[in-house]
Amino acid sequence: RFLMPDMSFLQKRIARDHAVPKPWTEVRDEGDGVFGVLDRRYEFKQGVFPTQVTGKGTDLLARPPTLEIGGADVRWDVPELVENAGDYVLLSAKGRAAGLELDGTAKLWFDGFVETRFAVRPARGRDSAALGPMKLRWTVASAASRYLLAPYFKPWDGDRFEGRWGFDLPDLQAVWLTGIDRGFVWWNESPANWLRTGGNDIHIVRENGEAAVTVDIVARSGELKGEAVYSMGWQGTPPREVDATYRTFLHCRSWKTNGNWSATGWAAQSCRSAPDNMLYSTSFVPERPKDFGTFLDGWRAKGKTCLSYGMPAHLCAMEEPWDYFYTSCRKSPGHPWNFREVVTKKPIHVDPCCPHTAIGDYQLSNIEKLFTDYPQLGGLYFDISHVESCKNELHGHGGTDAFGQKYETSCGLALRDYFLRLRKLCDRHGKILHLHAHNRYYPFVHSFADACWPGEERYPEYIVNPKYYYQETISAEEWESLLSSKIFGTAFYYIIQNGRGVYAQGKDNVKDRIDDYVGRDAVMGSYMLSYVYDFSMEEEFLDSDQWVTDIRNAVRPLAMDKAQFRGYWFDPVATAAPDIRVSAFTWKPGEGKVPFLLAAGNFGRTDRAMELRPDWSKLGARPARLKDLVSGQVIAADELGSFVLRSHNFVLLVEEE
Repeated sequence: RFLMPDMSFLQKRIARDHAVPKPWTEVRDEGDGVFGVLDRRYEFKQGVFPTQVTGKGTDLLARPPTLEIGGADVRWDVPELVENAGDYVLLSAKGRAAGLELDGTAKLWFDGFVETRFAVRPARGRDSAALGPMKLRWTVASAASRYLLAPYFKPWDGDRFEGRWGFDLPDLQAVWLTGIDRGFVWWNESPANWLRTGGNDIHIVRENGEAAVTVDIVARSGELKGEAVYSMGWQGTPPREVDATYRTFLHCRSWKTNGNWSATGWAAQSCRSAPDNMLYSTSFVPERPKDFGTFLDGWRAKGKTCLSYGMPAHLCAMEEPWDYFYTSCRKSPGHPWNFREVVTKKPIHVDPCCPHTAIGDYQLSNIEKLFTDYPQLGGLYFDISHVESCKNELHGHGGTDAFGQKYETSCGLALRDYFLRLRKLCDRHGKILHLHAHNRYYPFVHSFADACWPGEERYPEYIVNPKYYYQETISAEEWESLLSSKIFGTAFYYIIQNGRGVYAQGKDNVKDRIDDYVGRDAVMGSYMLSYVYDFSMEEEFLDSDQWVTDIRNAVRPLAMDKAQFRGYWFDPVATAAPDIRVSAFTWKPGEGKVPFLLAAGNFGRTDRAMELRPDWSKLGARPARLKDLVSGQVIAADELGSFVLRSHNFVLLVEEE
């Protein structure tokens, strides 16, 4: 058989328009090559690279990006404004180098992402020209150079970093330099027309706090006979300010029900019929339409939000478009998998497709109908949302470059387009969007979500050292950067692996050290991260005891969404003993039930006196008796120094009423 699908979804082209989702606004043309996007300004004085980006009143670039060919900088013209579509502006410029001419464009989007494309060809009248070496250089200001993400955390080697661009871990897929609350990211779409030597081609040196970046695009000379095209992107970060209402939903469950959110629909993967199932995990068509509505009504009656599970542009072999579209739309290489069909129990093939193909349109059309038919649905949770590469030339990815080299293309722009369209669709129907992409977060792709769920990628390492993993294997700098909503502009629900460590290995197999996973100290050691670093928790596979619920209930009335977070690493309000990390939440008068909350966690292996000395003036208070919301114990101000805090435990201190 060969099934021809209903093609009407191609006519709809869901959310294929120039609308700008909130909180962003249209790009502002301020004249003279200056454009405003939300809270940032971009200058384009020469060529198609931003010559300056300003965020939070600070210039992010100490030196603008320059392209060097054959030892000399390319001479660019002043860019021309080609189009102002509202959601983006398009600029173009020409450049010259020895024996070469360049023609480029820059598309500045409403979220501050700049798509830069430029072609290099022999100068007019020449059949060929030498190309190389070609270096891309820029320097990021000190306010945005504290941490390096690629997009995962990369530690500094002193004040240097050497790495290789590529799609495979531990290669760098981006260079994202960031400070506490502002940063600058460069991203590359493919290795097309790169001439490499096999060594490191990204070099970063910090001096006086500024980070100078050099990228060796062409490390060995080559003869260019045609046109070599390069594609990359830039963005001042964060793309937006995080909506702090995520703090009112301090805990989340994807499998259980004792949280504010729950992602549902998992039974479709386990060959079990259930009222919350989609017909197929990828379809967004309910298996039992009437029961699905009843299920959602039950959740709403409990005051909880249901997020229906899905995967971006994945296609099941049982779905209508499979026969016609699979070959041209699939990712290559992809990561296909099987699930068992509920009735026949037979394995059903599922394959990821590129979301800028017809399958993106098909899935968004199904989602629009789902939203229309079930207004009580809270939103969507997307698994497998990380950026991969593709070489399926049938839909424009991969190919052969000007030097005869085969290459793959990042799916970053395709996934960005998909999630942008999905964001518009969610806004129109009042839905929530959560994504799971491990810690491979790209700000220009994933910031369209209300929240992201990292942490699952830590499981293989965690089960080797569960007792000390979160406190020691993951460095303080990683917690400060990879889970910072100030840096990302997106809320996080961190998937702690305590319960999964037991479930996945089997309780009998870890019975000799069960407390290392789910004992009170182990769970406390995971929970304290949420308060010391200001992110929420997703308690996968963890059956919390009553004392955890008591902590949640004690914190919930404090109007956490109105608080200002003051992390120990950027705005300390107290000193403490080594291994005791103390952050704080403070409220303006009248906005909170209490003026402050001190979150102090013991990251060491031994119980010890906290030696806690609050800066009361920073807290806007006088020395007072404090109550620990975890234990209920009251501590006098002069006893804070001698109070003993158990290893891997924490206190949440507020003024005693």
